Formats: sequence, structure tokens, C-alpha cells
Amino acid sequence: VHTLGLAVDCCFVDERGQPTWQEHFPGAWKEFTRRVERRGLIAGGSWTRFVDYPHVQLIEVQYQNTAWEMYKENGGLANIASFWERLEKANVLEVD
Repeated sequence: VHTLGLAVDCCFVDERGQPTWQEHFPGAWKEFTRRVERRGLIAGGSWTRFVDYPHVQLIEVQYQNTAWEMYKENGGLANIASFWERLEKANVLEVD
């Protein structure tokens, strides 16, 4: 989903301004997950089989294969704007 521009992995920033995946306080990743979901995004921190706290995505897991097929049919990265339009029309994106 990262390849399609539909997901990112996030991190915290430490006191030196450097990226870190360590929690600054107990429950920081759970709070991050709560805030991500409150904004209508899918948070890897809520997954049960593989909890991936840094992961945030725009599309539900069950639509990933469909999105990948649409991406390939559309010509890949060269036609990314058209690909996103098709996703919106298919009503599989989670946020407006």
C-alpha cells in the first residue's frame, strides 16, 4: 500500500530532533493510534495479527488487492492522478 501512495509509517521525534520509534511516555503508540483513527484513517496499531503502530493508511485492508490491480491497469506511477480518481469513484478511500 506504501507503493501506491496510500500508506505511510510515522515516528516520534526525540529531544535532539532525531526520529525515534521509542515511546516518550507509556502508551504513546496507543494514543497515536487513537488519534489516527479519530481522523478517519486506518491505524496499524489496531491490527490484531500484526500490530504495526507506526503504520497509517487511507484504504481498508480488504481493498488493497483491488487498488493494486487498478494501479497496474492505469499504467502505474505515470498515471497516479487517474489512479486516485478511480479509487475515489470506487468509493474505497476512507477520508474525504
